[in-house]
Amino acid sequence: MISPILLAVGLFDFLCRRPRSIERTLWEHTISSTPLLSDLSVEERGRLKEFSETLLSTKQVIVSDGPAAEPGELVVVAATCSLPILELGTRWYRGWSTIVLFPDVYRRTWTEEDEFGVVSEYEGDVEGEVLEYGSIIIARRRIRARSSSVIIHEMAHQLDRLSGEINGIPPLPPEMNSKTWVDTLDTRLEELRRQLDHGRRTALDAYAGESREELFAVASERFFTEPAVLRRLMPDVYELLSAFYRQDPAARRRKRNNTR
Repeated sequence: MISPILLAVGLFDFLCRRPRSIERTLWEHTISSTPLLSDLSVEERGRLKEFSETLLSTKQVIVSDGPAAEPGELVVVAATCSLPILELGTRWYRGWSTIVLFPDVYRRTWTEEDEFGVVSEYEGDVEGEVLEYGSIIIARRRIRARSSSVIIHEMAHQLDRLSGEINGIPPLPPEMNSKTWVDTLDTRLEELRRQLDHGRRTALDAYAGESREELFAVASERFFTEPAVLRRLMPDVYELLSAFYRQDPAARRRKRNNTR
């Protein structure tokens, strides 16, 4: 979810001190206990650890209304945040500096204006947000449950905003065609909306039907958490995300399963 609000510094009651290095046993436990990360190769895990340490050294992790974050919780956040940029590099997370951990899902009201100037007010439960100045909010309960999709979702928005606005079109590499990207996502968006209007089951959560940027973020969740499902149900979207993130998590998971 994308928020236009600003949060006062006084809202936050604890600033976590971050280690510059992650202890080996803690890192191995994080990898083995987080399904999202267990498919990675030894080389990929090493790079992810390096990126996670960089993130913990350069981003503030702020806890609101709760006890201090445990080291394991911080490492899960850092590792999950780093997964989307595993093949892109840490420079893709420039321009923001803060991760705010809220205790749980919270309810918020916001307004949106459509292309005709009509302003509508909405209210809903929020698991994560990107603030207009780039910081992110994450529901802490989801992290403790090892449910990482909300982090992936907000990281997709962070990558998206590097193009100047959050519109579902992140900076694409030269070899990718921006028209193909937009046409594919917009076609899938309209298809999803039609299915929702008729009460049909959809390949992505209903929230993806809100806009192109939310479709990109929700599809990114599925790309990393259930890659084989996305590849089967939306092969064209999977192909685009694979080219953008420079990763093939479906193949990675299949390789791990075949070696068991």
